[in-house]
Amino acid sequence: MTRETVAETLAVADGAIVGTALKADGETTAPVEESRVRALVDAKPESEQ
Repeated sequence: MTRETVAETLAVADGAIVGTALKADGETTAPVEESRVRALVDAKPESEQ
C-alpha cells in the first residue's frame, strides 16, 4: 500500500501490509522514513482515522 492507493485499499480492507513502501529508497535494509509514514497517514480517508 502506498499513499496513492491507501483510500482504495482501505475501502475494501481493514488493514494492509506496507512493506518497503515506508523505507528509504524501498530497500528492505534501509530505515523507515518518518516523512513516508506521515504521508501515508495523511493520505488516509477521514473515515478511517
